[in-house]
Amino acid sequence: MSVMDLNIELLKIRSNNVAPRKGRVLIAEPLLPDFLFGRSVIILTDDKHNSHAGIILNHSSDMKVGEVMSDFEDIDVDLFIGGPLDNDVLFYLHQYGDILEGSKRIFGNVYLGGNYNQMLHLLKKGVIRKQSIRFFIGYAGWEEDQLKSEITENSWLVTDVDNKFVFSNHNDLWERSLGYVDSRYDIWKNFPEDPEWN
Repeated sequence: MSVMDLNIELLKIRSNNVAPRKGRVLIAEPLLPDFLFGRSVIILTDDKHNSHAGIILNHSSDMKVGEVMSDFEDIDVDLFIGGPLDNDVLFYLHQYGDILEGSKRIFGNVYLGGNYNQMLHLLKKGVIRKQSIRFFIGYAGWEEDQLKSEITENSWLVTDVDNKFVFSNHNDLWERSLGYVDSRYDIWKNFPEDPEWN
């Protein structure tokens, strides 16, 4: 067995018995060969009829929301890429389901969407704090049984996280997400994105 074969063996998912459902996150395996989904952490926001939707939490656009939405020109908030679908639509995750009308509870104190004008007003007034809301362009989606198939192929680990994790620093979110799964996956943190670098 070569060193490369040994490394790939260490990457195999062995405890993938957590079902994907709304509120759980998907953790991409280290070598998932996709610009958008590679080393991504995705919160599942819907799970109807074995189809799923979610938002990538850790893919920064390196832009501010005000660069694409004139309503936000005086508000300094980062814009993230939530996924490849509906990438002309603004989505937002927040912790204000008790005051933001039309919010959809994802889990715990994590909510999706809600009344846009009300959100904007409360954000400008400082009632909604920037660290408790995050903005995304687009979302990710899987047709019926598609995600189940990808999990069977070991593309994703599925786990529960806490409220704070969703709104924490995106830069090392993938590495920190591994703290929510079996310790055997700790080795993923040190595995290079391109195994030829090793």
